[in-house]
Formats: sequence, C-alpha cells, structure tokens
Amino acid sequence: MVNIKTYSSAKIKRYLEQYKIATMEDLKKVLGTDVRMTVFRKLKELPLRTSYSHRGKYYALEKSIKFDSLGLWSSKSAWFSSYGTLLETTKVFVMKSEKGYSVTELDDILHVSVKESLINLFKRKSLWRKRISGVYVYFSTSSDVQAKQVVRRREYMYDQNYKLGRVEDGLLQHELKAAIVLFSSLLNEKQKRLYSGLEAIKIGYGGDQIISKLLGIDCHTVARGRKEIMDYDIEVERVRKKGGGRSSIKKSPEIEKVIEYLMEYEKAGDPTGKGLKWIRRTPEKIAEQLALLGIEVSGKAVGTLIKELNYSLRCNSKKISNGGKRLTKEEREERNEQFEYIKKKREEFVKHGYPVISVDTKSKEMIGNFRNHGTRYKKESDLVFDHDFKNYGIGRAIPGGILDVQRYEGFVYVSQSLWDKKDNKFASSETSEFVVENITKWWKCYGKKTYSNSGKILILVDSGGANGYRSRMWKLKLSELFCNKYGMEATVCHYPSGASKWNPIEHRLFSEISKNWQGTPLRSYETVLKYIRSTKTKTGLKVKAYLVRKNYIKGKKISDEDFKTIKIRPHNTIPKWNYTLMPNGGYVSTN
Repeated sequence: MVNIKTYSSAKIKRYLEQYKIATMEDLKKVLGTDVRMTVFRKLKELPLRTSYSHRGKYYALEKSIKFDSLGLWSSKSAWFSSYGTLLETTKVFVMKSEKGYSVTELDDILHVSVKESLINLFKRKSLWRKRISGVYVYFSTSSDVQAKQVVRRREYMYDQNYKLGRVEDGLLQHELKAAIVLFSSLLNEKQKRLYSGLEAIKIGYGGDQIISKLLGIDCHTVARGRKEIMDYDIEVERVRKKGGGRSSIKKSPEIEKVIEYLMEYEKAGDPTGKGLKWIRRTPEKIAEQLALLGIEVSGKAVGTLIKELNYSLRCNSKKISNGGKRLTKEEREERNEQFEYIKKKREEFVKHGYPVISVDTKSKEMIGNFRNHGTRYKKESDLVFDHDFKNYGIGRAIPGGILDVQRYEGFVYVSQSLWDKKDNKFASSETSEFVVENITKWWKCYGKKTYSNSGKILILVDSGGANGYRSRMWKLKLSELFCNKYGMEATVCHYPSGASKWNPIEHRLFSEISKNWQGTPLRSYETVLKYIRSTKTKTGLKVKAYLVRKNYIKGKKISDEDFKTIKIRPHNTIPKWNYTLMPNGGYVSTN
C-alpha cells in the first residue's frame, strides 16, 4: 500500500497569524514540500491577499490586515492594497484624485515605483495624461472628472509659482526655478547676494527661506542682500568689503604638531617613517577636535593638511601569514624548500602525462534565508534574516573541491549537512573520509577515462584540516579507498603551515565560485549547486557539482595495527610533508 503525504492549509494559517506575511519559499518550508502547485492549492483554501510591492511576492491573511484611510497596509517592507494589484491600485488612486498625479507624487504615496504601471495604463487608454510644466501628469479618462482635475492642477501650479513671486503667462513652476538657478550661477558673490535679496523682496514674507533653499545659500546671506538693496548700501567697485572673507589656512608647524598629537593613538603605517600613514578619524572629526583647541579650520582644509603629512585612506590587507608568528631561519628555509619541491614534482608529473590535482574544502556555507556578502544587480534587495542563527536555516553546505590543474576543470562535491533540531547540531562534518571519497568519485567518473594509462597521481593539499599531514585517518582512507582499490600510487605534497592560499584550488576555483554567488542568499542546496555549475572564467574554467547526502561523523580513531597496513614511502625532501602511498604489494621510487 502506497502512503500518500497530505498537506494542511491550517499550517499556513497558523504561520501567517504569527508572522503576518510570508513568501512562497517560507510557505514551502511550512508545508515541507518543494512543489509550488501544492502550496498554491492550499492558498486557495484561505482568504488571502498578495502584496502590490515586491511583484506580489508576499502573502497575508485578510483578517490580519488593517487598511488605513487610503486603503493601504504594510508589514516590514511589504505593502498591501484594498484594491489588489499595483496596476489596479495605481488606476484607482488616479481616478479618485483631486488634481491627478505625477509619477513622483504617486511614488511617495504608494512607496514603490509606479512609472511602468502608469505608462501601461496610459497605453491601454485606462488613464489620460498631459504634460504640464515639463512633467507628465496622469488624469481620469472620464471627461467630467478629467476637466475638474486639470483645473485643480493648474490652480495648484499657480499657487506654487505665486510663492516664488513670478506668475507670467507660459512661465510655470519648473521653468521659473530653472531660470533663477541658471541666472544666479552666472553671477559673482556680490551679484548673487543682491539678486537673491531682490527675489526675496518680490516674494515678501518668508522669501528669505524660499530663495535660500532654491539657490543653496545661507539664509543670512539672502537677508543681507535684501537689506543692502533696501538701504542703498552697495559698493560698486568691490565684491567684498575690505578685509572680508575667511582667512586662508596654511600649513604651519603649530597645526602640524596638533594634528600629529591628536593622531598619536589613531595612526598606523610604515615603521621607517618614509611611507604613507593611515588613520581612523575623519577630517571632520579632527576639525571638531581642533576647534576645541581654539583652531578654527574646516574639514576640507584638514583633509588637505593630512595628505601633506603623508596620511591616506587604507583598508585591511591580509598579508600576515602563520598567525603573525615570526619564523626562524630554519623554518623559512624549510618553507622555501617545500615550495621549490612542489614546483619540481608538478613539472615532473606533467611531463610524463600523470594527473596533478589540487584538493581542499571550501568554507562552509549556511543554507537558508541568510545574508551573503557582496552585491549584485537587482531591482530590489533580498530580505534576509537579521541574525545568522544556525537553527534559522536548513543546514549548511560543505563544498569539497578537486581541481584538475592541467585541464583547468573543477569538481565540487557538496556535503548536505542538515540541522538536527533534536540534537541541536549539524548532521555531517568535514572528515578525511569525505575528502578521500571525493577523490575516488572523481577518479572513477572522470580521471580514469582522461588519464587511462596512468598509474600515478600527484595530490596537492594543505598541511592542516581533514587532509593534514598529521592525520592518520587521511593516509589510511587514501590508501584503502583509492590506492588499494584502483592500484594507484598517490604522491602527496602538503603546502607549508599558513600557506594554504598558495594551493591552486583556492585562487583558481574557490575564489571564482565566491564571486559568482556574491550577494545571493543561498536558500537551498539546489541554489548552491546551480551557482557552482554556472561558474566560468574567460580562461576556460569549467565546473561540475554534485550533492552528497551521506553523513560523515567526526571522532573516529585508528588503531596502530590498522595504520601499519599502509604502505607509505616518505620522500627524502621534508618527509613529513612529502610521501607516496602505494597499493598493497607495490613499490615506488622516490625523488
């Protein structure tokens, strides 16, 4: 007998009563299904409304909505209308308006962009529009209502122009403002002051404030220009009175010393004193501190001075390796020797046609409606959780990667580590077994066919983690699952401690994947796989991705007896980082 899973709309109702609004993805999780039609069928059983913002992305129960006097209601950033869709809401607002609406006016009321909706309604002849003062205004198609709206719009424009003191035939608000601003931009300081005062006189009460806002100058300057005209106190030959204007700020030893003192605990830079320095404080904050000391100087002037003192804006730079620990001479020589040896082994294997792969595990990614760093082009921002709590998500993805260095092909096996609500932990972990099984899968499906005549392989890995050089599990699993099973000789070279960024897979594969999905919330494992598979570069990178549902458990131990079964041959050059694993009964020469 086949068990058919049933779904209840009551779950959706309870969720919406608690959280007010929800998206399709939220409701899928509530019902425990990935099928959109299942959710749609259940939504039909409930009295719901969809948002007119976010392209109808959000749902809400009708009983939870309390419309205001305009027929609008919002929750978080989602807006709902008693008239339904954005198109219908836009139409009703224009039809009921007293003086029609421009795009900007209706944008402010509905809190979304309505330009596209208004144009569509005009093309369908559902609304009528007229260009007034350089701006399209939308009106009702009913001739009686339209006539009243146009008259009231013209009265409104007349009132606006009257406030500026200029009402002439054919010259309305926007043209008048543009003319005043354009003319004032051609004047010098004194002429602009007098002209602003003249316009303020024409307006009368409140004119100083209106002209100050329009021209972007201080209200006291307008008042001074008005007073000069009224008192006939105008100097014809000078722009400013003698001695007027702010004294120029010049770099002086006193100001330099004060700035250096203020920056004593804020700066960083070249210890030799010859290079650039950088600080945390902004020029405006430094100017405020200088003002407290009796030195009046603008933030702009401070910016000029600190540049002359060799300060500059800087960001963090990740260039300190090994945790900041100073390496000894022997450690530096050993590190350099390992890099040279890896280079030599790569050239040797490539020359003979043997495969060379770079192996590592990418940083773990939370799966759910979480913020992902970076930006991307979208009409609206994605709404994500305000906290990245583990129990908010589905689980996490553990991408285990393999890069075929010669063919520039990437293979990523994503471990599905679901969140166990009962035990309050993730079901799967990054283990040596996971890494080795990824290598065996790659060899079985791709490597064996591509390098059919090869009995050897070079594996480049980091010195720590699941594939670290100290890990006995890593060596045992590589011997059992790969070398013994396929009769392969696996030469392993570990990058020095703190040098994992030099592993080719880090900067040739993982970095490209991160750039491809930046700014995209990874809401499902399918999303992760999709973005990994679509990762490409101009230099020819191709990536394949697979989901691994098996759970890998940490904490497994290896007995000394089991470890002795491994046939391992350390190399003469730094044997802890370089060794070859052979299938049982085999032998391989080193160096």
